[in-house]
This record gives sequence, C-alpha cells and structure tokens, in this order.
Amino acid sequence: NRTWHHGNLVLLGDAAHTTHYSIGAGTTLALEDAMCLAASLRRHASLPEALTAYERQRRSELLSAQSAARYSAQWYENLPRYVELPPHRMFALLGQRHSPLLPHVPPQLYYGIDKAAGQLEVLRRLKRWLGPRAARALHARSAADRR
Repeated sequence: NRTWHHGNLVLLGDAAHTTHYSIGAGTTLALEDAMCLAASLRRHASLPEALTAYERQRRSELLSAQSAARYSAQWYENLPRYVELPPHRMFALLGQRHSPLLPHVPPQLYYGIDKAAGQLEVLRRLKRWLGPRAARALHARSAADRR
C-alpha cells in the first residue's frame, strides 16, 4: 500500500504489509504495529501527524523482517538446491534460511562455515558483520534492477 491510513482509518499487520508466512511473524508484527500506533497517537497532537509518524516508523522497523522473509521464501523456492544434502545438513540450513549469504554460497560450504562459526568466535563475528552488509548490498542491487 502506498499509504497505511486515510482519514481516521488505519491499516495494521497484513492489511498494511505482508511477510512470507514461513517466518511466522504475522501476529507479532500486527501487535507491534498496534503498540507503535498507540504510542504515536499519544506523542503527536494532530491525527495526521501521528498517523504519518506511525507509518514512517513501522516501515523502517519492518525492513529487517521483510528481508528475512524474502530470503526464507527464496529458500523454499530453491528447495531442489538442498534436498540432496544429508537430512541433518538440510535441516541445519533450513534454520539458516533467513541469511542473505545462503543463496550465494554453495550449501555444503555454507554448512561448513556455519558449523565452524559456531565453534570460533572470530567467524561468528565475521558472519554477524558480513550478513547485514551483504543483505543491504543485495537489496540495493535488486531494487536498482527493478527500476
């Protein structure tokens, strides 16, 4: 939706924005929307100002969940890439399906790196540092491709 409000009508949750069902966040995001709307209504004197602030804040906060949802959906759409793996590796990667790196790294290699990162602090830090940067770069590139 271009805007989440009209007059005194306000959209929340899936009516305003959606995420892929596989991340299981629909109810949580709707409740966070409601809390943000209530806080915005308390903070701002005018209704239009409060609704605009609510929408701006929630759109910003949703970027992470929507990114995770896109990667999760992509994991399922590319299931043939993972079904030949041993079951314990496939299910380990299922748990990593929100990662922006997973679609770009061969599954066996990603599994090995992830397992090593679980044991070495320096690799955990690298993964936490690299993941968000890769996600931003890939998101910017796909947004440019859509234009």
